Order: sequence, then C-alpha cells, then structure tokens
Amino acid sequence: MKALITITQFGIDMLVPIFLCSMAGRWLDGKFGTSWIFIVMFFIGAAAGAGNVYRLARKLMNESTTVRNRDRALPPADGDNSDDDGEQTRDI
Repeated sequence: MKALITITQFGIDMLVPIFLCSMAGRWLDGKFGTSWIFIVMFFIGAAAGAGNVYRLARKLMNESTTVRNRDRALPPADGDNSDDDGEQTRDI
C-alpha cells in the first residue's frame, strides 16, 4: 500500500505544477493575444514538477537509509548469539 501512495505522490508532484503553469500560460496568451507564453509556462511547470519529484525521491532515499542504518545498529535480542548464516557465536 505504501508503494501505491508513493507512486501517486510522484504523479501529483509532477502533474499539478504542469497543469497550473499551463493554465496560467493559456490565460496569459488569451489576455495578451500571443501564442508562445503557454509553451514557456508548460516547460516552467515541467521543471518545477521535476524538482518536486527529485526532492521527494531524495527525502525517501534519506529516510530508507536512516531506517537501514538504525536497524543495523540495534543489538541482537537477548540470548540470540547467531550471525547471519545461523551459526552460533561466542561472546568473549
């Protein structure tokens, strides 16, 4: 379920700036009688969306690294002296 939420968040973070900037460009083109502002605003929205996705991906990677590092730092449960391949080890 978390993966579905993450994918949805990526889509929203990319599409909302593109949509808003495109609509603003279309409105400005109608107001000034031009036809090029829409294209410029579309690319500005795409750049903003890409920045949003990059920041979200970086945040998710930092969170997963933090969790992974925290899990590695945890001591083994009481009485559990086995290493990863199941062999018993001795505490010296």
